[in-house]
Amino acid sequence: MRLTKRKAVEITKELWEWCAETGESKWQWPKWRKYGEFHASCPLCEYAERHTGACSPCPLLGMWSDGSTMSRCMDFGSPFLMWKDTFDILEPSYNDMGLRKESAREIVDLCNRWLG
Repeated sequence: MRLTKRKAVEITKELWEWCAETGESKWQWPKWRKYGEFHASCPLCEYAERHTGACSPCPLLGMWSDGSTMSRCMDFGSPFLMWKDTFDILEPSYNDMGLRKESAREIVDLCNRWLG
């Protein structure tokens, strides 16, 4: 499949809409069979990997947390990292379904902003 920047964001939006609705892990998304495997189980990471192997081509770079032009999904305060922490037994937010769904919705919102 040819993965354009727009298609990567559209698939990402679809993935996180499902996560926001179900509260499930992105790794459980049933549409992985449809789209295939992506680097880091992320269409945005796959897009970036195919272009430079670094985060710089990520369409959402700079939108994740503090508003700096280089903020990444793994930066402190990003909705992805907050979502990810709800699966980490060592984190205070472990298994917080409300935070998990809210963080996933925030990622959908980022995708919507990018898509216009």
